[in-house]
Amino acid sequence: MRRVATSAALTAAGVVLLAFNLRIATSEIPPVLPDLPIGDVGRSVLATIPVLCFSLAAFAGPLVRSRLGEERALFVMASALLIGIVVRPVGPVWVLFGGTVLCGVAVALMNVMMPGIVRRRFPRRVNEMTAAYTMALSTGAGLAAGLTIPIRSVLGGSLPLALAVWALPAAVALALWVPQLRVSPPTPTQARGLAIGLLRDRLAWLITLYFGLQSMVFYILLSWLPAIYRAKGADPSTAGAVLGVVGIVGLVGNLAAPIAAGRLGDMGRVMWATSGLT
Repeated sequence: MRRVATSAALTAAGVVLLAFNLRIATSEIPPVLPDLPIGDVGRSVLATIPVLCFSLAAFAGPLVRSRLGEERALFVMASALLIGIVVRPVGPVWVLFGGTVLCGVAVALMNVMMPGIVRRRFPRRVNEMTAAYTMALSTGAGLAAGLTIPIRSVLGGSLPLALAVWALPAAVALALWVPQLRVSPPTPTQARGLAIGLLRDRLAWLITLYFGLQSMVFYILLSWLPAIYRAKGADPSTAGAVLGVVGIVGLVGNLAAPIAAGRLGDMGRVMWATSGLT
């Protein structure tokens, strides 16, 4: 019994730490976007790459899951994320863009698999683990947005080092996930019929539209809020802190929404309430 509890706790910690890293790669860049040695078009492309990767690479999620299993696939993608964070600030411009593509693809596939592994490994604690997972997302995003510029100041103004520092939590998460490689992948299910059925389901399309719109709001703020404040005369630290506050304040909603949905038994009301607040 103690071994089972220890294994569950280790898995939960691994899920939370992986989630913590899922927004760091996209949150560390916006506060320093005006300082990168690329033009306005390059900055726009750099801010757009992760969103395109999230939308397009996610389609490969079911294939990768069926080939590797969720635990191994998450390890491979977390490794790719770590490599992307490390290399993109230390090379020429094409490495910056290539590393961002690598980070975007890795995060896109992890986004697809993380909810599934939460449901499979914690069937009786889905709401609690979803709350912890989303809290970790916002915490990582908020800290990366708010601390990248102060870290750069501490490191003598070195922007590459300030960006590369965020590889450390990715490395810790990857190390903590290693024990999950011993877990046998589940038997593949026949998902083709389910996918075809979803394509004909009106509710599935409405939910997809809802998530698309709420993601658009989030990534617009994430990509451009610090640049807007800096263009208005705010100093870089303040501009990054504004985005950090947006992420940290979201912790309350991330904790409350899944629990409220589970207790109310009506996710629609929670969605209406959160959309109205937004």
